Amino acid sequence: MESSISDSLPQERRTVPRAVLEHALFLTIAVALVGVPIVAHLASPAAAIALCAAGSVVAAVYVRAAIPALLIVAFQFQNLFVSLVSPWLADTPAFNAARGYNFIITASVWLWIIGGYCLAPRARSRQLDALLWPSVLALGVIGLYFGLGLARDPYAAVVYLRNAVTPFLVFQLTLVIAADGPGDRLRFLRAPVYLLLAYGLAEFLARDALFDLIQANSYMTFSLADIARSGEWIETMRKTGRVLRDLQDTQIVSFLNTDLFGFSAIRMYRMLGPNFHAISFGYGLLLAAFLLLRWRQPVLFCLAVGLLVLVGAKGALICLALCCAALLLDRVRPAATLPVFLAVLGLYASAVIVTGRASGDYHVLGLFGGLHAFLGAPWGAGLGAGGNLAGDATRIDWEKAQAIGRTDWPVESAFGVLLYQVGPGVLVLCAVPLCAALAAWRLSRAVPGRDRMRSLRLFALGTLAVTLNGLFQEEALFAPLALGGMMIALADRLGDGLSRVSSGADVRTAGAPEPSAQGSPA
Repeated sequence: MESSISDSLPQERRTVPRAVLEHALFLTIAVALVGVPIVAHLASPAAAIALCAAGSVVAAVYVRAAIPALLIVAFQFQNLFVSLVSPWLADTPAFNAARGYNFIITASVWLWIIGGYCLAPRARSRQLDALLWPSVLALGVIGLYFGLGLARDPYAAVVYLRNAVTPFLVFQLTLVIAADGPGDRLRFLRAPVYLLLAYGLAEFLARDALFDLIQANSYMTFSLADIARSGEWIETMRKTGRVLRDLQDTQIVSFLNTDLFGFSAIRMYRMLGPNFHAISFGYGLLLAAFLLLRWRQPVLFCLAVGLLVLVGAKGALICLALCCAALLLDRVRPAATLPVFLAVLGLYASAVIVTGRASGDYHVLGLFGGLHAFLGAPWGAGLGAGGNLAGDATRIDWEKAQAIGRTDWPVESAFGVLLYQVGPGVLVLCAVPLCAALAAWRLSRAVPGRDRMRSLRLFALGTLAVTLNGLFQEEALFAPLALGGMMIALADRLGDGLSRVSSGADVRTAGAPEPSAQGSPA
C-alpha cells in the first residue's frame, strides 16, 4: 500500500480535516528540508551539506510518497530561502553554494531510492527496467563527457553536470516510487501550487514591498554580480542609449519580452517568481497550470495563465496553448491526436527557425552557433563548453552574429549547446523524454479510468513540447522546473498506470471519473 504523510497523523484527528492536516504536515517537512540547510550554511557549509543529505534520506524513508512533490517545492522555492539569508552571505561563492542544496536533496534521495531498487531484485520488474534503461544510458553519456569537460573548465563542467542530469535523476526516482502501488502522489502539490500563485500575485501587485520583505535586492546584487563586472550594462548603454540605473532597471522588458506586434512600446517589470528567474518561473507556472487543469479548477487555471503572460515566458505559453489544443482534439479524434501534435511541433520549430534566422533572433542564432561548433568538433567538446551557464553569453558580439547568421559558440539553445558538448550523445539525451512520453501514450490506452488516461496524455504532450523548446531555450532542458518538473509529473502518472495495469486495480471503475478536488485528485 502506498505510504503517505497522513499515515503519521493521529487516528482520531484524521476524520474531517485529513486533507488539511496532510498538506500542513507536508509544508512543514518541505520548509525544514529546504530551509534548514540554507540557514545552517551561514554557520558551517560542511555541516549544512551533511544535514541536507541526512534530512533527504530521512524523508526518503519516512515520507517516500511525498518525495516527488518535495523536489518540485525545492526547485521552486529554494531561492526564496536564499534571498532571506542573502544579507549574511559573505561573498558570491558562498551565495552560489547556498543555491546548490536542491541538487544535494535530489542526489541524496536518488541514491537512496535507486540504490534500494537495484539491491532488491525481487522488487524489480521488467516493465520498469525497460523504462529506466534509456535514462541510465543518458547518465552514462553525461558522465563520460563530464570527465572530458572537467579537464577543460571544472566549474562550468560541474554547473552543466548538475543541470544535465537532474531531469533523468528525478524521472528515475519518481518512477520507482510511483511503481510502489496505485495512488496519486502529486496531490501533495496542491498547497505549493496555491502558494506559487499567491506569490505571483503579490509580486505583481506589491513588488517593492515584497522585495523589501524577502531581501530581494541583496539576492539580485549577488546574482547579477558577474554581469555587472563583465561591462555588459555599459555596452547596452553604448548601443541602445538605455541607462541602467539600478538592479530593478535590468528587469524592465517589453510586453512578452518581444518587439514584434508593436509590443516594444509596452514596458513592464518582468516577474521573477520565488526562484528569481523569469523563464524558470514561467515553466513552474506551466506545470501549475497543467495540475490545475487536471484538478478541474478553471478559475485558478486562468490565474496561472494570466501570470504566465505577465512573466512573458513565450516558450511556456506556446507549450500550454499547443497542449490544450491537442487535448481538445483528443476528445473528438483520439487516434489522430499524437501524430497531429508531432506534426504541429515540427511546423512550429520550422517556423521559428525560418523567421528567427531572418530577423536575427538570438535563440536561433545560438542554435546555429551550436551546429557550426559541432562541425568543428563532432565528437563533443565536453560538458561546460559554450553555453549561457558557462558565462560565454556576455562576450558575444550580437551585431556580428546577426550579420553572419550565427553566434561564434553555442548559447541560448539547449540542443545547440548539448550538440557541441556531447556530440552525437545529444540524440540519447533527447530520446529519453521522447521514449517516456510515447510509453505513457501507449499505456494510456490500457490504464483504467478516463481521467487517468487523460493525465497520462496531458503530461506526455507537455514533455514533448518542453523538450522541443530546448531547440530555442537553454532553460527548457536545464532549468529543473522545466523538463525536470514535467518528467516528475510524467513519471508519477506512468508508474501509477503501470501499477494499476499490472495489478488490475480499479478495473470495475474503468471509464469512471476520479475523485474531485476535495478528495484525492484525478
